Amino acid sequence: MSSSSHHHVDKSLLLGEGLTGVRLAAGDAFAPAGTPTRWAPDPRLRVLDLEVHLKVDPAHPGVEGRTRVALQVHPRGLTAPHPAEVALHLRDQRVARVHREDGGPLTWSHADGQLRLQGLPEGEPVVIWVEHAGVPQRGLYHTGPASWDLSRPAMAWTQCQDTDAQHLFPCVDHPSVKAPVRLVATVPAGLEVVGNGRLESVSPAGDAWSRWTWREDRPIPAYLFTLVVGPMVVVHDEAPESGPDGGPLPLRYLAPAGADPAALRKAFGRTPEMVRALVRLTGVPFPYPRYDQVVVHDFIFGGMENAGATTLTELCLMDDRALIDGDMDDLIVHELAHQWFGDLVTCADWSQAWLNEGWATLVQALWLEVHEGPDAAHAMLMELLDHYLAEHNGRYQRALVERRYEAPIDLFDRHLYEKAALVLHTLRHQCGDGAFWAGVRAYLGRHADGVVVTDDLRAALEQASGRSLERAFAERVHGVGHPELKVKISWDAGLLRIDVEQLQTGPRVPEAFELELPLFVELADGTTEARRLPAHERRQSLLLACPSRPLRVGVDPQFTALTDLKIEAPVDLLAASLGRDEGAIGRVRAARALARLPDAGGVAALAEALPRPDHWFVRAELAAALGSVGGPVARAALLAALADAEPRVRRAAAQALGAPGHPDVQAALAEALSAGDPSLRVEAELAAALGRSRAPGARPALEAAAGRPSWSDLITRKSLEGLGASADPAALPTLIAHTDAALHPRIVAAAASALGALLPHLPEGRAGAVGRLCDLARGGAFRVRLAAITALGGSGSPAARGTLAAIAGAEPDPRTRRMAAEALRRLDADPASSPLKALQDDLKAAQARAESLEDRLRRLEARIAPA
Repeated sequence: MSSSSHHHVDKSLLLGEGLTGVRLAAGDAFAPAGTPTRWAPDPRLRVLDLEVHLKVDPAHPGVEGRTRVALQVHPRGLTAPHPAEVALHLRDQRVARVHREDGGPLTWSHADGQLRLQGLPEGEPVVIWVEHAGVPQRGLYHTGPASWDLSRPAMAWTQCQDTDAQHLFPCVDHPSVKAPVRLVATVPAGLEVVGNGRLESVSPAGDAWSRWTWREDRPIPAYLFTLVVGPMVVVHDEAPESGPDGGPLPLRYLAPAGADPAALRKAFGRTPEMVRALVRLTGVPFPYPRYDQVVVHDFIFGGMENAGATTLTELCLMDDRALIDGDMDDLIVHELAHQWFGDLVTCADWSQAWLNEGWATLVQALWLEVHEGPDAAHAMLMELLDHYLAEHNGRYQRALVERRYEAPIDLFDRHLYEKAALVLHTLRHQCGDGAFWAGVRAYLGRHADGVVVTDDLRAALEQASGRSLERAFAERVHGVGHPELKVKISWDAGLLRIDVEQLQTGPRVPEAFELELPLFVELADGTTEARRLPAHERRQSLLLACPSRPLRVGVDPQFTALTDLKIEAPVDLLAASLGRDEGAIGRVRAARALARLPDAGGVAALAEALPRPDHWFVRAELAAALGSVGGPVARAALLAALADAEPRVRRAAAQALGAPGHPDVQAALAEALSAGDPSLRVEAELAAALGRSRAPGARPALEAAAGRPSWSDLITRKSLEGLGASADPAALPTLIAHTDAALHPRIVAAAASALGALLPHLPEGRAGAVGRLCDLARGGAFRVRLAAITALGGSGSPAARGTLAAIAGAEPDPRTRRMAAEALRRLDADPASSPLKALQDDLKAAQARAESLEDRLRRLEARIAPA
């Protein structure tokens, strides 16, 4: 699954948009006490081949199935072969019959998600057939007409990661078990069917039905199985010289009927170039006979890398206005990269899933490096770092290889995606480009069609580079945390002094990481001297002879290693780095360092740099830095930036200005929102910023903006965010109205998040708002439930505890269960929501009611008392 820099769509943070999880105190464990340790299963059997027959009607839930499983039971020890018992996973299905294809003896039982088979011979291939039918509660999803769009066609689609294939057909639902798959799908005639591999045939199957047969000859795990059924628009393309045989790779872009083919070409038109770039990087042709990208309604993640046929969110289909300052290339290339990293070579168990997601996330930056240049790649890397640090500092810390978890989906977080990608990026620079890619090619070639653990990657990189990477993997993959560096730069009396201190602390965090950073010094005569800055110990200093004050000092400006690096230096050196560092990250670090200085010169340097030509990412960071500083100089620069020609800079300026306070800012934001903006994202951000500014009259403007139609309902959602941030109790009715189930779940989720933000400012109606959030948390669309759970976790309301405890204790969906558990921990940590506080509140309320009754009784007695 995926992660996108523009929209950050991934498995852990369903469509982003405020669902980043309940913030816990730094240091809270990823796996609380009692969390089980998960080990790879005993490989009692091999699945040699899988043939899945499914009868599916998108207009009606449920499936009828027959599954053929060719398997081989591993012999036990050195004893003579004897009948064995093994089990397949199967849930939500009623089993009518199980038999051997050769008519041999077999007994079976089905309970608790296990189809147990007794009497199979050891060491011999055997074929069994299972006849089953049921209504899957997971794994297969039906979408169709909805209150917000009655024209949507009925469709059915699968989502099997991480262990949901077993809700559809019998299998060993674990990534370590891979087998070729044939899909025989019987569907209403006239519909399109997408499966894995190549299409073998389409034929009539009785009145009003047709039968589609797909075959994938390469072995794949059950979680990469796909089936999509429905009326679809199909656009054909190809990637030259990229197929398994070296010829053209057939490509298709598909979406529900009614989609604009031109929108499909705009979304996916760079796929051929992406495929060729990955073939060049990996040295391995595309593994599968063709590649489909299938857009479906209401997809529960951003994308899913099913072998040869990725499923994607409808948000990929953007209009021209949405495309002004963003696209979905990050998501598209992420899922494409999985065809090599995850599909061809698969993690041996979920504890090793960083080998799937880290690679796919790194490829997002590699694609930008190829397609847009190094500054764009640096923008992506810095965003990955910021997202990972937010989770590490504000939620929990964990190792990349982690075996303690309740459900595999718990692992799909900022560590698995962002940190893993940055660790791979660090290894690339540690090994050197040539050795790194030689090792990657060996890794893919050696383990093609198989499964891998972390040591397989380490061995390939060590062999290619001739280096020992044991410490690097121990610290960055199996350990917790990262180097947190304070680098202090000073010059005095002909000496340049650089002091480096590693600040990281905590359990399982190394006292000092192995680290060496590039150092660049620009001397007074304009020449540049390059050095390596060793930082293998907790504190180290480097002294360099430098007769004249240097013009610039750059510390790892190309971002060669995962670090949280903060620089302390004089204003002139930082300003020079801001203007001349070769890498965008060096310039951004200088901007952030200037913002931390208690020096007016730092603000002036930032303000002077903001309008200068530079990559939009650097200028957006300058805007953020000025917003963190505040004051008249910063305010004037940001107000001017609201009219910048680059929309992403305008958006960053709006974000930076969105703080309670200055009348000039409030007026400028209100005027800009009223005028609108060519960029959808800028206009949406203006709405959110106006609410955060708490401008007088913001509520009517935001309520009006909430009615503006836009791609992904973005303006509506950001307007609701602004209402939540406005601290205006009068916004409550509007937010409650936008929690109506007839609206798109994206809108309802945004309203729920906004309700959570407004709660502290509700002198009246607070109980009703909490009650509405409890209702939303208990039922409704998935993203709505997560937003409501998050809001309840920060509500400080004892009334939320029962709802959160019930969800955390009994919710079948593991994602929702974990979110509720974290929300409950946050709520319980809030003194305002403690059980004692709840009792005190109840007592006060009871006293108030008693006093009110006494007062009414006295008035009544006064009225009826004799004259």
